[in-house]
Amino acid sequence: MQDQAIAVVIGAGTMGGGIAADLANAGWTVHLLDQTVALAEAGKRRVEQSSPPLLYVPELAGRIVPGCAEELSVCAAADWVIEAIAEKLVLKQALLSRLESAVGPETLITSNTSGLSLTEMSKHCGMAFRLRFFGTHFFNPPRYLKLVEVVPTPATSSDMLHEFIAGLEAQTNHRVVVAKDTPGFISTRLWITHLLDTIHTAIEQNIPVEVVDALTGPALGRPRSATFRMADLVGLDIIASIAKNQYESLPDDPLRERLRLPEPLERLIADGRTGQKAGAGFYKRVGREILALDWQTLTYRSRQEENTALGKELVGTILPRFFGYVEAIAGEISDSEEAIDNAMCWGFGWQKGPFAMSRRAPDPPATPALSEYEGALVFELRGKLNVFDPPLCAAVLEAVSQAEARGCPLIFTGQGSCFSAGYNLARLVAAMERGDLEAIEADMKQCQETFLRVKHATIPTVAAIHGYTLGAGCELALHCGRIVASPETALGLPECAVGVIPCGGGVKEALFRFGSAQAAFEAIAFNQNSTSAHDAKKRGWLRESDVIVRNADQLLVEARGAARLPVPKLTGSPAHIGVFVLPASLAGHDRVIAQQLAWVLTGGPTDEAALLERERAAFRVLALEPLSIARMRTLLDTGKPLKN
Repeated sequence: MQDQAIAVVIGAGTMGGGIAADLANAGWTVHLLDQTVALAEAGKRRVEQSSPPLLYVPELAGRIVPGCAEELSVCAAADWVIEAIAEKLVLKQALLSRLESAVGPETLITSNTSGLSLTEMSKHCGMAFRLRFFGTHFFNPPRYLKLVEVVPTPATSSDMLHEFIAGLEAQTNHRVVVAKDTPGFISTRLWITHLLDTIHTAIEQNIPVEVVDALTGPALGRPRSATFRMADLVGLDIIASIAKNQYESLPDDPLRERLRLPEPLERLIADGRTGQKAGAGFYKRVGREILALDWQTLTYRSRQEENTALGKELVGTILPRFFGYVEAIAGEISDSEEAIDNAMCWGFGWQKGPFAMSRRAPDPPATPALSEYEGALVFELRGKLNVFDPPLCAAVLEAVSQAEARGCPLIFTGQGSCFSAGYNLARLVAAMERGDLEAIEADMKQCQETFLRVKHATIPTVAAIHGYTLGAGCELALHCGRIVASPETALGLPECAVGVIPCGGGVKEALFRFGSAQAAFEAIAFNQNSTSAHDAKKRGWLRESDVIVRNADQLLVEARGAARLPVPKLTGSPAHIGVFVLPASLAGHDRVIAQQLAWVLTGGPTDEAALLERERAAFRVLALEPLSIARMRTLLDTGKPLKN
C-alpha cells in the first residue's frame, strides 16, 4: 500500500460507499463500481450527503470515480480490489471468477463479507489468485469504527498479508485483528450470540427494555446504545438474518439454541417493526417522547424509571455465560486473546474486551501522569473527559518546569476517547450560581497563566490531540509550539453555546491564528468547530506546520518527531481594526455574548496582556447573567444546549 494508490470498490451500497470514502480520506484514487454507472453515481452522492460525514472534507469526493461493474478494465491497474456486494455466496463466487482474469498480477483482492467462508468463496480460483485473496471486514461506517478484521484463507500468502496489514494501519485510521475463517469471524460470532442471549434473558426474567439498556451500556463500559437500542439501530431483520446464518453454520456451537429468535422478536419482525428504519422496534418515537416496548402486550408505553436494582440478576446471568462462551470458542476464532478483546473494543466501542472484563483488569488511573518517551516528557491528561480545573493546571505548570529543567521537549496527550472536552463546568456553574466572582477570576487567571507558560516555555511543546479538543483543551493545544492531530479531531471553542466566552487565552490565540478580529469572531461566535483534523486545517484552527497523522495510534510517535523540528515563528498580533457590526442573525442571549466577544477582540490594544485582561472582564460580566447560568446548568443536567 502506498500514497497515490488506486483502489476499486465493487458495490456502491452503504458499505461499499463507506469504504470508498475511507480510502479517499487516506489519499487513494477510488473507482466505485456498481451494476450501472447511475447506481455508482447514486452511491457517490450518498457518500457526499452522508450525516455524519464520511469524508473528512467535501473536496475529497473528487477522488471517488463512479463506474460500471460490467466493465472491469480499471482493475488491471489497481493496487487493491474490494468486493462489497450482497452477502450471497453464489454472487461473490461469480464476481471472483470475473476478477481473476481482470486484475493485474500484483493486485490484492479482498471480500468485505461479514461472515461467509473466504475459502469456500475462492475455492474455484487458481492458486496465483488465491495467494492474493483474503477477507477485510470493515465496520460501518468505516470512517468512525477503526476495526478491520483481516481473514486469511489457508492459501493466502503470509508475507503479503503482513505487508498489507502494516500498510493499512500506517495509511488509515484503522487497527487490524486477524481472525480465522470461521462463521462470523470474531466480531459477529461473539456479538450476535451475546446480544440474543441478553434478549432471551431479559424476556425470561421480565426485565423492562430500558432497564436492560441502563444495565448493559455505560455501566458495563459499553456505548449508550447498549442492547435494545443497538438492536433497533442495526435492524431486527438484519439481526434475524445473521442469527439464522450463524445457527445453520455452527451445529456444535455451545450457545447455538440462544441463536433462535425469541417469540416477541419474531412477532415484531412479522409486524414490520424492524427498528429505527421502520419507526418502531424495541423503542418507538412519538413526537418528542421515546416509548418502550412492553413484553406482555408488545405495545408501547412511557419509559419507566430505570430501576437497575430490578436487573441485578440479569447481569449476573449474562456476563458469566458470555465469559464462558468466549473461553470455549476462543481457539476456534482466533490465535490471540488480545485480538478477541481488541475486536470487541475497536468494533463495538467497549472499554474492555471479554478477557479483560472476566479477569478484572484494573481501570486506568484518573490523575494526570508524567512519563518519558524517546527523550521527551509526556504529560497525559486523565479523568472524565480530561477536563481542566485548578489541580490540573498546577500539574501542567509543574510539567513545564520539569521539562525545562531537563532541557527536553514536552508532549501533551489525553487518555481515552478525547484530548480534553474543556473546563470543569460543574465547578464553574456552582461559582456562577453563588455569584462568587473572586473564585471565577482566580480560576480563569490560573488557566490563562498556565497556557501562557506553555506558549513561552524554553523547550519545544507539542499537543498530540484526538477526539474532542474543545474549550480549555483547544486553548492548551493552540498555545503549544506544534499540534499533531488525529484525523478524528473536533477542535474549537464552543463556550458561547454555554453562555460564556473562552477565557484561557482562546480568544487571543484565535485572533493571532486567524489574523483578523472578524474571522476570529465568526469562528467562536458561530461555534465553527472542526469535524475532522482536515476540516480544522481548512478552517484555520490548524496551521500548515501542524501535522495530521493517518492513524491515531501513531500520535505519540509523530509528536516526538514534531518536537525535533524548529518551533514555528509565532504569529504577531494583528493591528487594531475597531468595532465591526454584529450580524443580524445573532439574537437573544447570543447577541449579548457576541457583544462581549466583539469587545474583547476590538476594544483596545491587541497585545497578549491586554487581550487576556479583556477576556477575564467579559467573562465576569457573563458569569453574573442568569441566562448564561441557565445555559450552563441545562447542558450539565440534560446534555443538550439551551437557546435563550
